[in-house]
Amino acid sequence: MTWSGDRPASLVADRWVVVTAVKSLDAAKTRLALAAPQRRDLACAMALDTIAAAAGCRAVAAVLVVTANDHVARLVARLGASAGPTADASVHVLADEPGGGLNAVFSYGLGVAATAYPDHAAAAMPADLPCLDSDGMGLALGLSGAHASAVVPDANGTGTVLLTQPTHNLVRPRFGTRSFAAHVAAGARPIIDPRLRPMRHDIDTLRDLHRAAPWITGPRTLACLDRLSVNRPRIALEREPA
Repeated sequence: MTWSGDRPASLVADRWVVVTAVKSLDAAKTRLALAAPQRRDLACAMALDTIAAAAGCRAVAAVLVVTANDHVARLVARLGASAGPTADASVHVLADEPGGGLNAVFSYGLGVAATAYPDHAAAAMPADLPCLDSDGMGLALGLSGAHASAVVPDANGTGTVLLTQPTHNLVRPRFGTRSFAAHVAAGARPIIDPRLRPMRHDIDTLRDLHRAAPWITGPRTLACLDRLSVNRPRIALEREPA
């Protein structure tokens, strides 16, 4: 069942559980024209920066990271431990269930969120948002929280970088090709605000990376890009065909 429209004022969300997914690094970002080791390093760096930005947001109580990659799981666990007891959110790793696609992963994570945090709203987002920071996360959740379900599009206006909903009434995730229109058709309220421009840059290609460059704030992503510039000329970012 989809609950569309604005939620009653008494149900405006103020505490959230964020679900994200990290695929096998060998299969991640295959459209990036980089050597496999560089592509894996960049995908991992972006994922950790995305998770850290969500965990640092005051409105977020927990971040659930669904992954089948042991290396990623160890890094995420270390990230959660390093945040310490004063962190705004706890970070938990959920073992990915094999055989399902990305939407199955998000459905699984959102189901765990509904059970473990029944009084919290839920948000699902990809793990490739290196321009996201904790303030941007808070702004996006704040704009979304007055609606039963909401969706923030990617920079191209076709994909989805954030899907929000109450945990007790899940909108089936429809991440993938033209997911923004699919989520809107399912009842999610579109959230398009110029202040969200940085976070809307998800990274699939070198062109995406070049467009996002002015807004990248994730320290791990920036460090990774600095390493890449030693091994691969920066001009390569401008060579991908239009």
